[in-house]
Amino acid sequence: MGAARPSLSVVRVDAADSLLAGILATIRTVYGRASDPIRRDIEAGRAEVHAVFEGDRRAGFLVLSDYRDPLFHIGNRIDPRLARAVLEDPRRAIWVIAYLHGEPGTAHELSELGEAMLRSAGGADPKETVFLVSLPRGGDPRSWRLFRALGFREEGAPAWLAEIDLAPAAQRASGHSDLEIVWLDAPARLPAEELALAYDEVFAEGHPLLSADDVHTIASGPEWSGALSLAVRERESGTLVGFLFTGRREGESIHIDCAGIRRPWRARGVLEVGFEAFRRKAIEIGFRRSTFVTGIRGVERLAARRFGARILDELVWLVRRAGGGA
Repeated sequence: MGAARPSLSVVRVDAADSLLAGILATIRTVYGRASDPIRRDIEAGRAEVHAVFEGDRRAGFLVLSDYRDPLFHIGNRIDPRLARAVLEDPRRAIWVIAYLHGEPGTAHELSELGEAMLRSAGGADPKETVFLVSLPRGGDPRSWRLFRALGFREEGAPAWLAEIDLAPAAQRASGHSDLEIVWLDAPARLPAEELALAYDEVFAEGHPLLSADDVHTIASGPEWSGALSLAVRERESGTLVGFLFTGRREGESIHIDCAGIRRPWRARGVLEVGFEAFRRKAIEIGFRRSTFVTGIRGVERLAARRFGARILDELVWLVRRAGGGA
């Protein structure tokens, strides 16, 4: 008979815990992502980190983002039905899996480590706990097998990851002298309250989702790219009519976290003016491609028609509800 496997134990890691430094270092080196926001989000109650041990050796970790947090939705797709469920049922706890990591050489499978951490994260709280993860349809089959083994099932509407080649000749954006671009590259040029109101109007049907403080938090994050984020104003009235936020940079690609046009101005060339300003400056800086995510087919088709966008992959929500996995 083989040696008995060490027992598993799970601890919740807070911002001051010495364990967190090692977890953040793994996120930087293995996943190549900025880890500073995680510490900030733990302190603000917007994220949780759980570590699982085999005996006294760390075997893996789980990082969760609060789906209720409005900042989560900047640069992440929103499923309208799931979002409404969050807003309408304050009893429900909904966590999005940001990272589920197993260390090399563990005695347990990653599915076993994940099950232990998810059960611990669910806790004994009487609130219904729901876990979500977003996976690309064409992604690693091992990730799909893992989350299905953990009791996750496909639910909600899909979204699409798309890419735009920034190199082709400029779209004509003439005849719109009534519009002006404001670059959001300095705190003094950040109309935070106006941006929050415009975001809520475009993405939350006027529901108060973002605050001015939230906008400042977004713009102070390590993945914010103020040099390529902008607002569009109506020159005569000074009204903010559209916006575009950019974030993650990977080589020659820049990700558009979100872009919106307020309804009364949607047929007045705001899209063309804003995107062309972004496109020109992005090329000057050295970017050749931009990516974005949308859950609205009409947006994807509009971007394909006007800017040559092409779909890279379909993104799918997998959901695990209260009660655990298999």
